[in-house]
Amino acid sequence: MTDTLTNLKRFNMFNGKRPGPYSKTIIIVWGKSGDGKSSLCDELTNDKVDYISFDECLTHTDHGIEPLKTFVENCDGNRKRPILRVTEISQFISDRYCDEFIEFMFNKYIVENECKTILLDQYSFKHDNLYERFIRKCRIFNYRVWEINRSL
Repeated sequence: MTDTLTNLKRFNMFNGKRPGPYSKTIIIVWGKSGDGKSSLCDELTNDKVDYISFDECLTHTDHGIEPLKTFVENCDGNRKRPILRVTEISQFISDRYCDEFIEFMFNKYIVENECKTILLDQYSFKHDNLYERFIRKCRIFNYRVWEINRSL
């Protein structure tokens, strides 16, 4: 994967691409709940840039971790909207199934993703062990990680 440089004659900038050793770029969008992380990701998504909501991944139950599946299915009572309980789900994963979940999530949504640039909207990376294991996987696969932090 290469970086695209700005090609503006009026600024006398280099025309072309810089070579890079990375096969993918993961852009982690940080911020508090309601800061506009997903809105920003929606605006930046196109045919070459994919958008994955890490928090949404937490609510899926196709990972094969049965106690986690049961927890997600039962944590939301009758509302059938586990995304509203993502704080509890992320804490449960962080405390008990961090390695297994990151392994599943990383392979399914990052490695198997055809896009070379992936936006990752997160809130649950506030748990250091989830974040650290994700970053470690990126290093192993030689994926570049950028971070955007929304703050006021």
